[in-house]
Amino acid sequence: GHKELTDVPLLFFGHSAGAGFGPTFAALYPQRTIAFVGYQGGPAKENIATLSHIPALLLAGGKDISVPRELLENVWSSGRSANAPWTFAVEPDASHGDYPKNAQNLVISWSAAVIRHRLSPDARALRHVTEGTGRSVNNLPGEITSSHAAPVYKADAGRVPREQEARQGE
Repeated sequence: GHKELTDVPLLFFGHSAGAGFGPTFAALYPQRTIAFVGYQGGPAKENIATLSHIPALLLAGGKDISVPRELLENVWSSGRSANAPWTFAVEPDASHGDYPKNAQNLVISWSAAVIRHRLSPDARALRHVTEGTGRSVNNLPGEITSSHAAPVYKADAGRVPREQEARQGE
């Protein structure tokens, strides 16, 4: 009964198995997906080509044995190989299901910046994200700490919308 919801752009946040909903929606409706955030979960590798133009933030828990860091890092790496504007970070002390206390500032500022980048002035259409959009950050070690790594371009670097997100936590 809410006609305005039939075509409004969306940004998704999901945890664990719920982190697959945003990428699934994005694969079906890329023109409506601003971005997606996967906390201790993310897209299936077979959807990466379809998702290569959708910004994503993948967050792993350093102590997560249900969805190990390496699993999300491999998904992120596959996306970056397809030039997807994806960022990967690790919350070092987080086990599966822990609230992303250190990551919440990154998630909020990253999401706000992506919304500003992607939404057209009338907020009805999405602007395309290219490799030249935003800022590269070195994801090694890629951990969310009070002194997050300074941005340096590398082939395996992640993408963040603005320098502020690249330097989040400094």
